[in-house]
Amino acid sequence: MEMTFSAVVSALTEYTPVASSALVIHSNPSRVVSLYDYLDATVETHKENYVYLGKASSLQGPWPGSNFLVWEDAPLNRTELASGNANVVLVSTEEEYIQLKHALMTLFEDQNRLTTFNSQLLDLVQDGAKPQRILDLASVFLGNPVLLLDPLLSLLASSGTSNVSNDSTVAYVLQNGIMPESYIEEVLREQDSGDSDDKVLVIWEKTFLDHRMVAGRIMLGDRLLGYLKVFETGKPFAPYFDPELLKLACRYLAIRMNSTAGPTTGDPQIESFLLGMIEHRFTDSEQIARRVEQLGLELRARLVAIVVQFEETFRNRDKLPLLKKRLQNYFNRNTALIVGDQVVLLYDRDTWQEMFAPQRMAYMQRFLEENHCRAAYSIPFRNIGDFYKYYMYAISCFSVAEQCRIGDRILLYEDFKIDHMLLQFSNVLNLSDLVHPAIIRLMEIDADKGSDLTQTLFEFLRNRQDMTMTAKSVQIHYNSLKYRINRIQELTGINFDDSEAVFKMLLSEKVLRLQACLHPEESRELPPVDLSRRPKSDKHRQD
Repeated sequence: MEMTFSAVVSALTEYTPVASSALVIHSNPSRVVSLYDYLDATVETHKENYVYLGKASSLQGPWPGSNFLVWEDAPLNRTELASGNANVVLVSTEEEYIQLKHALMTLFEDQNRLTTFNSQLLDLVQDGAKPQRILDLASVFLGNPVLLLDPLLSLLASSGTSNVSNDSTVAYVLQNGIMPESYIEEVLREQDSGDSDDKVLVIWEKTFLDHRMVAGRIMLGDRLLGYLKVFETGKPFAPYFDPELLKLACRYLAIRMNSTAGPTTGDPQIESFLLGMIEHRFTDSEQIARRVEQLGLELRARLVAIVVQFEETFRNRDKLPLLKKRLQNYFNRNTALIVGDQVVLLYDRDTWQEMFAPQRMAYMQRFLEENHCRAAYSIPFRNIGDFYKYYMYAISCFSVAEQCRIGDRILLYEDFKIDHMLLQFSNVLNLSDLVHPAIIRLMEIDADKGSDLTQTLFEFLRNRQDMTMTAKSVQIHYNSLKYRINRIQELTGINFDDSEAVFKMLLSEKVLRLQACLHPEESRELPPVDLSRRPKSDKHRQD
């Protein structure tokens, strides 16, 4: 075992609070230490890679260039200590010295055990050992039974569990091959209370378990291969559990599970094919057609890309495999895959109306609410070779909805495509240039006179220039509305028979509403923007 002196001092604080209150003199903090020994007054030469333990009275004369944990039983010259080439941890009482000595010895023992474990794991991997042999070794070093589970928390293997089958959770897993449903529900639904920066280690303490449990994520890059779970049934985790042993076992398991085509939650060939299109690796139409035929992928006439993500508060990569499985069951499709922190589904139906039927969308709304998710739908398409393009359409819904402050659970690109176009346009030119001059003129009059001509015009155009419907919408008398429309024409010269002009004025409203969302403090003075009145996609569109 080798550690720098500063790393040793830092590690000691995890074993005892005394370490943080001791006087530490770092003359050479990067000096590497690997062993410890006791001070001997008769020894004049001390090795640089040792930490020497003992009383100050046991070391006479100048302090040599080594490392010391010392009880100051006799006064020391602090100036001499600071000017020397020694690293010193100094305590003032015998009780503190004993605590730190035991902590240092435990640290070295733990590091030696970790080195031995690493060496034996490396030998197993080099010999091509199966994951079960890694589990057996891990159980010995951890001193507790371990379970190896896939991303869906299904049992792959176990070690050391034969003596703890009376534990209800272990017994359930061994009998049913999967963690209890109550545990699975909590993994999927609860907020992430762990350290998101630590890919490997999470500690869960659940009330329905008989014992505490430590769970190690088995990660290969950003891909979750499974979990290694340790039950506190052999020896207690307290007063100290070495997480490095668990992390080391998870890393070597990742190597072996990957090399032996570890468990998946779907058809790996279909997922690889779909991911290849999303990553734009498959672009040739003939190549895509051959792959579809080879995979036996029979799709219906209408396709749509659906992207599902957890709400920010509930976002956790551990929950994605379970969410993916539920979506596969819900849609009865094996064309789902995990991409980043989202689940992507290629969904197929015979008609557009069938895909977006009100009852089906209502069921989807409830599914998303129950699982704390949002979903974005692309517009329908026919050619699977266009999957990448329409996947990008669906992805854009999330960013557009965020910028427009829209919190709907189901986001349809059909509702967002003009906003998306305008946002892309805003990266090059000024959106204000798209506002029709007649609209600018009416807004200036409204601001000066306190009138409501601009909003009246927009309502009139949205209602297809129907006076009766518009009067009801703006809640004024028919004759009053007629007067307003005539007044608008006098002020602006608008020709309502000019379809091009009408289109530009309707586009102006979209631009103004978008600007009000993006820059509310800079937007022109309009009546308050009611996002609930955003035009929705035409659910009766002909297929």
